[in-house]
Amino acid sequence: MDKNTTIASIKNQDERVVQRIYKEFKPKFENWIRGRYKISNAEDCSEIYQRSFTVLFFNIKKDKLVDLEASLETYLYGIGKMIIREWWRDKSPQKEMDSLNENTDLENVSLFSEVFEKSAIDEATSDKLIQALEEIGEPCKTIIKLFYWERNSMEAIAIKTGYKNDASAKKKKYLCLAKLRELMNR
Repeated sequence: MDKNTTIASIKNQDERVVQRIYKEFKPKFENWIRGRYKISNAEDCSEIYQRSFTVLFFNIKKDKLVDLEASLETYLYGIGKMIIREWWRDKSPQKEMDSLNENTDLENVSLFSEVFEKSAIDEATSDKLIQALEEIGEPCKTIIKLFYWERNSMEAIAIKTGYKNDASAKKKKYLCLAKLRELMNR
């Protein structure tokens, strides 16, 4: 599918095309972030990609790509550069949040991603996670589903849940994951 057809399909809300290019661009984009910007945290890479892709999506919807000479992927990387600069600026004052738990339990984060991505995990763990999600309550249940299942950026989650900004939503997500881990470990 050529660039103009892809842009037209996204503008016409063809969900299959959006999902296809989302999945197609994600691995290369995250590898680029890891290599060029030395961001090794998988959650940070995923968040930066989601924010960049969201901007790409809305720029297409707002007709900002009418005369795009570069490829969509190149345009996405340009957005990514701006998002990464913003992320680094925001990251500096976020050190207090990082100090909450320097070694975030990435195994559990991966576990949640696998369940929401319908990857193969054992049935008992899956059942335990589903039960914990039922017990966790709102707004945690919504935040976790928006991030891991629907792959929303933290910025989009802040808007959808009424948080002041994406940093507030990210902190709440962190606290929700801690609560969910606690429910999973009992």
